[in-house]
Amino acid sequence: MGGKLIEGKHPKLIDLRTFLAAQDVLNNNPFVGVAKVFRHDEVPLKIFVKDEVSGKPFTGYTTRGNWYYKTKDAAIPVNVSSKLLNGMFVDLLSKYEFNPSLKKKFGAILTSELKTRLSEKASDKTLLKKKIAEKQSLLEKAELKYISDQITEDIYNKHAQQIRSEIGELSKGIDSASMSSSNIEKVVQNSLAISQNISQAWSSAEYQHKQRLQKMVFPEGIMYNKQNGVVRTSKVNLIFNEIPLLVSLCAEKEKGDSVTNRLKSNYVPRTGIEPALPCDNKILSLARLPVPPSGHF
Repeated sequence: MGGKLIEGKHPKLIDLRTFLAAQDVLNNNPFVGVAKVFRHDEVPLKIFVKDEVSGKPFTGYTTRGNWYYKTKDAAIPVNVSSKLLNGMFVDLLSKYEFNPSLKKKFGAILTSELKTRLSEKASDKTLLKKKIAEKQSLLEKAELKYISDQITEDIYNKHAQQIRSEIGELSKGIDSASMSSSNIEKVVQNSLAISQNISQAWSSAEYQHKQRLQKMVFPEGIMYNKQNGVVRTSKVNLIFNEIPLLVSLCAEKEKGDSVTNRLKSNYVPRTGIEPALPCDNKILSLARLPVPPSGHF
């Protein structure tokens, strides 16, 4: 203070010589006090994309005016041009596009199927709530037996812990969100409005909107394999996932086999990697998306 060092009263973490040496380093660093910029339009896929081999996420950097993605803390570093990887992502998005003339037909099919799935989920919720109530009843009985000295504390703690764990697992399957028919229709219409020109919508969007769009379509991100030169994704948002199938079925135009029936027969099983039923919160977030004017997101 006032050009003088004032010795503090708190315990010293380092000695004075080390402190002054650290100050000299900071004073000679031209980047001290310069805020980092985390949003660069050239690398919107950072963190969102991971190396398929190491599982490490990509970060972005620039050298000689060119932008690249690179893995962080990977045993074997992977670098790739941002133009190349961004271009591959645009090609991936284009697989979820369709002819606008099919929008009405797709909308009717998707709306019907989504209502069916949500109806099934509502039934599942009722069953889960019943099971939770049964477990809570068992827990209360165990507490009464413990209070009345019918069981020891060790036995009570053992069974109570197990029952609470089971209740916790059952509770995970209950989503408090709900969806009305009007919300479902809005979800489908917004999704189709985005999907029909999704690659251009992403390319022309600002950084923040790019991130929002790519996470909406691919909630778990994507994987890049440099050796094979491909990008993959383990999960696609329910509605967007069905569009390529609908496009393919409409192109086939097989006689005596309706698009609706073919669609239902080709859905992935309700168990396995994919969740048993769609998440209401994820679907509701699609309903809140603004419909992009003139092909822009």
